[in-house]
Amino acid sequence: MRKLHTTLTAGFCALAMGIALADPPPPPLAIHHVEKSLSCGDAQLSIKTDYALPPDVTSVAWTAQSITLKSAAHPTPVSLALESKPLHLAYYPQGTALDSVILGWTCLKTASGKHYIFLAYTCTPSPERPQCNADDESGNWDSILDTSGKRMSDKQRDSLGINRAIGDQIKLEDTTDN
Repeated sequence: MRKLHTTLTAGFCALAMGIALADPPPPPLAIHHVEKSLSCGDAQLSIKTDYALPPDVTSVAWTAQSITLKSAAHPTPVSLALESKPLHLAYYPQGTALDSVILGWTCLKTASGKHYIFLAYTCTPSPERPQCNADDESGNWDSILDTSGKRMSDKQRDSLGINRAIGDQIKLEDTTDN
């Protein structure tokens, strides 16, 4: 029995020494927080974006994003649904990232005087999202909301004159840069 106790004790000591001598885990990455606001007609929007910059990687790990809307239709701020989903990235093992993020936004005004919110999305290149290509525009798309937060369909965009308001000279405000 004494021999078994000595063997177990020696084994636990060797295990503890191995753990102590092993490389320490990398320190957690700093999460950067950006908050921006946009006024559009009677709507006030706030977007919050969190991201990490992994070392030795040129890509950003977008870790969280949310938009709240306050307007005549919603005097109490409401969270808007985003088109992003969780994604696992090899270069960000600390947690999940987002498969897409809103990088820009602006307020559009149509010829009729109505205001709409233009959101410019981009995707995160990953094996989990093979259709996202970082080298071309295939991973970029837009979404249009009215000032109550309702998403406009392609048919509505045409009939309401929203696509004419977009034009080629649209100027986006960056939602992720301090």
